[in-house]
Amino acid sequence: MEKYKEKIRKSITAILIGLVVLLALPLAYLSLLYLKLPVPYIQVSSLHEWIVLNGEILLTLLLYKIYTKDGWKASNTIYFFRDFFIANCIFAYPFIAFYTSRFQNVVPLLRTLRPYITLGYKVLLASTVVLIVYSVPHVNRFREWLRANLEMQRMQEEETHARRGARFLEKYPKLANTPLLGPIATKISEEGLATVIAFLVLAAIGLTLRLWNLDALPPTADETFHLVAAKEIFQGLPLNQTTYQRSLFTVTLPVVLSFKVFGMSLWSARFVGVFANILALFPLYLLGKKINKLVALTATGLFVLSPWMISVARIVREYAYYAFFFYLIAHVMVKFYEAVPNQLVLTRDYRQLFSWKNSFYIVILGFTLYYVVGIDPSSTFKLILIVYPVFGLLLLKKVDWRNPANILLILFLCIAGGVILGVLLVVTGGKYVKIYKQFNWSFLILFFDHPPQQWYYNRPLIAAILLAIAILATFIWDKRKFALPFISLTYVASQLSFALFKIKANKPRYAITTEFWHILVMAVGLVILFIVIDRYLKIKYKGWLWAGLLLLFWNIPQSLVPSTYSLPGIHPITYEHHIDIAPAYSYLTTNINDDDVLVTTTYIDRFSRWSGGLNAKKIIYYTYTEKDAAKDIFDAIETYACGWIALDYQRGSMYSKPVPLESFIDAGKQVTFLGWYGGVYLLRWCDR
Repeated sequence: MEKYKEKIRKSITAILIGLVVLLALPLAYLSLLYLKLPVPYIQVSSLHEWIVLNGEILLTLLLYKIYTKDGWKASNTIYFFRDFFIANCIFAYPFIAFYTSRFQNVVPLLRTLRPYITLGYKVLLASTVVLIVYSVPHVNRFREWLRANLEMQRMQEEETHARRGARFLEKYPKLANTPLLGPIATKISEEGLATVIAFLVLAAIGLTLRLWNLDALPPTADETFHLVAAKEIFQGLPLNQTTYQRSLFTVTLPVVLSFKVFGMSLWSARFVGVFANILALFPLYLLGKKINKLVALTATGLFVLSPWMISVARIVREYAYYAFFFYLIAHVMVKFYEAVPNQLVLTRDYRQLFSWKNSFYIVILGFTLYYVVGIDPSSTFKLILIVYPVFGLLLLKKVDWRNPANILLILFLCIAGGVILGVLLVVTGGKYVKIYKQFNWSFLILFFDHPPQQWYYNRPLIAAILLAIAILATFIWDKRKFALPFISLTYVASQLSFALFKIKANKPRYAITTEFWHILVMAVGLVILFIVIDRYLKIKYKGWLWAGLLLLFWNIPQSLVPSTYSLPGIHPITYEHHIDIAPAYSYLTTNINDDDVLVTTTYIDRFSRWSGGLNAKKIIYYTYTEKDAAKDIFDAIETYACGWIALDYQRGSMYSKPVPLESFIDAGKQVTFLGWYGGVYLLRWCDR
C-alpha cells in the first residue's frame, strides 16, 4: 500500500513540475521582454517593476528552501507545489494579464494564446483547491511557527522592558516615584533610547511632510464650511448659531483654538489637523506594540509616509482627526479586553467586570456610540461602528459558555446591538448607508490596483502577499491573543462594508478609515516577511535586510507628492477640488457695487465670507447639480438691472457651464464675458 502511495505522490509531483515549467518559461520570457521594452507610462523604473512582478516566485522559492531545511518539521515537497499554486492563483494570472495587455501588439502570438491562458488559469485554480485540501495540516504548522516567533519576540521585549524599568528605578528612585512624571519617565526608559529616537525621528519626518507648503493650495469646497464656522465662533457667535454643525467638536472648535494661538489664517486652520494627525502616532504605536515592537515602529513609519495620510492631514476636514480617535478607541478596546476575566460568568464576575478601570473604558466606548448617534450623526465618524461588532465577537472568547447564566450576556449584547443599529437607521433615515445591489469594487481598488493614495504605488503584488501572510498569522480563537485578530478582522470588516454597502458616494476620502487598519495589517505582513527571510538567510546585520525590504516596498516620490504638489484643481491623491478663487474674489471686491446682485455658487460665497465678504445687494445661488438651475441665472438677468455671474465649477458636469463662455444678449441686456480669474469665470450685465 505504501509503495502505491509513493508512486502516486511521485506521479503527482512530476505532473506538477511539468505544469510549473510550462508556467515559468513563458513568464520568464515575458519578463525579459518587459525589460527590453519598458512601458513609458509606468511611474517606476522598468527594473524595479520587473523585480516586484517576479517577487511572488522568489518568495515561494524561499519558502521551499525553508521547507527543505526542515524549518516546520515533517514538510513534504508536495507542500511547496501547493504554495506555488496558491500564490499563482492569486498573483500569476494578474501577471499574465499585465504582460499580455502590454505586449499583444508587439508579440502577435500572445493574442492567439489568450484563450489557452484562460483555460490554464482554470486548471491552476482547480489544482490549487485540491492541494489546499490535501495540505491543511501543513498550513496549521506554518501558522504555529509564525505564532511562536511573534510570541518569542513579544516575551523577549517584555523581559527587556522589565530589566530597563528595574535599572531605572534603582538608578533614579526619586524621579521614578514622582507623581505623573515618574510613570512617563519609567515608560520611556523601558522602551529604550533607540526606540524613542526612532519614534521621534519618524514623528519629525511626518510633521515636516505635513507642514511643508501647508497653505500652498486654496481651500476645497468642504474646507470652507469649517473655515466660515470657525471664523464665526472666533468672532463671538454662539455655537448653536453657527452655519455648519457637522464635526463641530472634532474639527471646528480645534480650528478656533488654533486661531486664538496663531491668529486667523488658512495655515493655522490646517495646522491643528496636522498636529492631531501626528498625535495619532501614540495610540497607533501602543496598538501595534500589543503584537510586538517591530510591528509598532513599522506601522508608525507606514503611517508617517503614507501619501493618503499626509494629504488628508493637510485639509480642514474630519479625516485629519479620525486617525487619533479611531486608534485611541481601538486601544481602549484592547485594554478593556485584557481586563475582562477569562471564563467570564456574568453573575459571578460582575464586580470585576465593572471595576473602576473597566467602568472608565465602558464610559469611553459608550460615549463614542452616543456621540455618533446623538451628537454628530451626519459626520462620517459613524464608520467607527464597524469596530464594535468585531470587538463584541472577540469578547465572546472570554465567556464561559458552559454556564447557563451567560445566556443573559449574549441576550444583552444582541438587544444592545439591535437598539444601536435601529437608532442609527432611524436617526440617519438610511440616507448615508444603503444596500448595494452588486459587489462594489470602487473602494477595493484603492488598496490593490495601483492606487496613488498608497505607499506601495504600482506594487500591488507585494501588498497582497503581506496581507495574506498577516491574516495567516491571525489566531482568532486564542483567548490570550486579541490585538492581531482584532486588527485583521476589523480590516476585513471595513473592506466588506465598503464592498457590500454604498456609503453616500464612492470618493477616496470615505475609505480613509479602512486605511487605518490596512496600515497595521501591512506592518504585520512586513514583519513576518522579515522573519521568514531572516530564518533562511541568517544575515548577521539584520538592519540592512530590513532597510532593503522597506526600500523595495516604499515608493519614495509618491510620499513627497502631497507636500510638493501646488497646482489648483483636482488633487492627485485625494481627488478633491482646490479651486483658485482668490483672483476672482479680488476682482469682485474692487468692482462690485452695493446695489449689484451676484449669481454664484455656495463655494465662492463661503470663500468670500472666509476672506472678508462681498458688498452685493443680493446673492443668488446656482446649484450646479440641479437640471433647472440655469433658469435662476436667466431669471436674475431679467429681474435685476445690474449684476455679476461668478461660477467655479469646471469639473466636467453637464450642468457646470449653464451660460456661454462668451458675451451674449438675454432679455434685451448685454451680458459681457470678462474671462477666467483663476478657477472662476466672470460675466457682467447692466442696462443702465
